[in-house]
Order: sequence, then structure tokens, then C-alpha cells
Amino acid sequence: MKWFKLISESGAPTKLLRDFIRAEADDAQAMFRSMVLESYGSITDGSFALGSATTSMLADKFREYEISGSTLTKGISFFLSAAKDAGIKVSPHAKAPPTSGNGSAKRKAKSPPALLAPAVTHSEPTGHGSKPKPPREAMVAIPIPIFGGQDGVIYLPDHMTAKQWEKVIKMTEFILQNYRDTMAEEAAVSESEVTP
Repeated sequence: MKWFKLISESGAPTKLLRDFIRAEADDAQAMFRSMVLESYGSITDGSFALGSATTSMLADKFREYEISGSTLTKGISFFLSAAKDAGIKVSPHAKAPPTSGNGSAKRKAKSPPALLAPAVTHSEPTGHGSKPKPPREAMVAIPIPIFGGQDGVIYLPDHMTAKQWEKVIKMTEFILQNYRDTMAEEAAVSESEVTP
């Protein structure tokens, strides 16, 4: 959400997020398109042939952000999904590259990207059924029970309208779906590296 300037560096909702939540469907679509175009300016500004790019060309362009490996794959996957939802034409030959590895060592679990990090960190781990740390003023904490694991939590502004909830649900689903998809791809690659 920081990448699209929907939350500040401290995790507080920005005016853009509030405007996006309140926007009608057509306006929200236009706003989302603008967010994608602005956030990926070096790729979408016309100086890069996005409409005819190959996977290799797109990966090289993303490497300018100084990322590699699974982060590169996740970043490209997220961009391709966002571009599709925003109606931005991308070459059908541009795909997320597979993650690379030599297969000699198991990968360590990585923490989620900053885009999905909670606005407030917990000093103590929370187990299933435990209460999350109180949110900042004018925010509400929504606990997400994770069977067999540590519970998650989503922080949102309180007093949202039904329309705002609908927008937040769509945006959250989009972010989580794309994150889950890239994690599934990474897990498949990790399994193939471990299999003899």
C-alpha cells in the first residue's frame, strides 16, 4: 500500500486512500490506473516498449529497482496483475520469470514485503484467539485467525461507509490474492529445487 501511496511511511492512511475508498466505480478505476502508472513510471512512461516487451526485457527493467530472485518474480507478478486490472496494455510475451536457485540449500522463510506489513508491530507474538494490540486512534484492528499458526491482523480506519468497506475488501482481496499467487509460485520452485 506504501508503493501506491495509500499509506504513509508510518502506516497511516493517506488522503489518496480515503479518496479511493469514497470514489465511484469508474472514478476508482481511473484512480487505480493513475496509481499504477505513477508507481511504475519508468516502465509505463512510454520510454519502455511495454506493449512488445519480453519476459527478459521486463525483468531487466525491474532490476533497475535493485531487486532480484523471488522479489523480482513477485514484483513482476504484482505489476502484471495490477496493469491488467488497470487496463494497461502489456505484451502477452511478458511474464514473471521463474525464481532461480542452485538447489544446494533450502530457502529461509522471508518476511512479507513492506507493502503488506502491518501498520503496527507487536512486541509479543499473538497466538490463535489472542487479542491484537490496540490500533492507533481512529483505526480498528480486525484479527485474522490462522489455523495452526500465528494470527494476523488488518488495521483499517473506523467509521467507514458500506461503499468504503466494499472498496477496501476489493483492494485487500487483490493484494492478498497476488501475494498468495506469488508465494505459491515460490513454493513450487522451492519444492522442485529440493526434489532429487
